[in-house]
Amino acid sequence: MLMDAAELRFFLEDEEFHEGAAIPAATAQMLDSARHVLIKLLELGGDCLHELLELELPEDQRPADLHPVKLALLQQTARGVRMATEAAYFVNLTALFMQGGGVGAEAQGPTVLLQRLRFLRQLLREGAELLLFCTRSPEMSLEEAMRTVCRALPEGTPVEATNLQQLVGCLALHAGWPADHVQVFLTEHLEEGGARTDYSA
Repeated sequence: MLMDAAELRFFLEDEEFHEGAAIPAATAQMLDSARHVLIKLLELGGDCLHELLELELPEDQRPADLHPVKLALLQQTARGVRMATEAAYFVNLTALFMQGGGVGAEAQGPTVLLQRLRFLRQLLREGAELLLFCTRSPEMSLEEAMRTVCRALPEGTPVEATNLQQLVGCLALHAGWPADHVQVFLTEHLEEGGARTDYSA
């Protein structure tokens, strides 16, 4: 995506997810000297992320019908992900806490999210940041959600949270992400007239 450098600066200054943090000096210098900026966004669906996970399995445990062309494309995708400095991960809270189960790419629940966040931690470059956008809050108590999370963690692991999105952040920390590299937001799915977003998490 090609953007005017001034437009990108405006976006970073007005829509920065880092709660008003200043643009890094290197980024500011680049924007001052450039007229246009090319931005690469790589979107991974659940199916693709699951297939990337399968590539990490021993060769004799990988799907037997994996076509060489598809394997090459997945390896290329993995290389693209490794270049990212930030990853935005959308978490459906209803699926996370109330609709566990499923198999393969359709699997859901805290155990599955832990596995995928650990994988992203290993795949992304050192210092990369993880932005977790939580959507579709379920009608359930915090205590009930905490019990669901505790079942996915080793017995006796302390879990502290005052809301559901903090529980998601807790899972990210247990997946190996440093606390200062994780941010959690509560947002809504796009509806007519746009999305209502709450960045108070």
